[in-house]
Amino acid sequence: MATMNLSIRIINICSTILLSSALLTGCGGGGSSSAPDTSEEQADSRGGLVNQNEENTVEQSKTGNFIDSPVSGIRYKTLTFTGVTDTSGTFQYSTNEIIEFSIGSLTLGAAIADSTVTPLELGTLSGSLQDGELDYQNNHQDRATNTLRLLQTLDSDSYPDNGISISENTRFSINSLVNNTINFNLAGDAFETQQALLDLLSLATNTGELVSAKQAIEHFKTTLESLRSR
Repeated sequence: MATMNLSIRIINICSTILLSSALLTGCGGGGSSSAPDTSEEQADSRGGLVNQNEENTVEQSKTGNFIDSPVSGIRYKTLTFTGVTDTSGTFQYSTNEIIEFSIGSLTLGAAIADSTVTPLELGTLSGSLQDGELDYQNNHQDRATNTLRLLQTLDSDSYPDNGISISENTRFSINSLVNNTINFNLAGDAFETQQALLDLLSLATNTGELVSAKQAIEHFKTTLESLRSR
């Protein structure tokens, strides 16, 4: 029920994003996304525990999923857990924790951990995972759209309908960048023309181009409608 309520709310927001994207130009476009190579990081590993004994931690441990399509190969971190999402976008967390997501050294954003987290929930974390605050700026809509575009662009087989897989090579490319700070809160051309983003696309993609905003949002909306129908 929580997932259904979440998906209904997000679909309504997606409709707003789609309307605002009508002025954007361009519309971007198989195979199977491979499972993430987590040799550099072990998925779902237990991090350091803070004022919790082992029994309480097991009782409070929950499983969630990061969804555009399910996104594999992105790193997550909470106070009690750290790991890399699997082919279902799975992450572990404890109740009321903040969770932060990243691709290599590039931070995507943070959210209140829940059974389903999407780019719409991501904000900027000010402070630490323990006592920091999440900042949702007025241009949060741009941040969500830009995150969707980047995730779908970096999908290993460029076919997000079968899941989004971020490969180890992509993570390595991001880690090798001198400047890997990307501002996801910028709108349109301002986001697309950031040098850090251009450098990333040059290293990690064949075309050096982003999936269009319209295509990214349409895909996301289809995913959420599928969740709603379950």
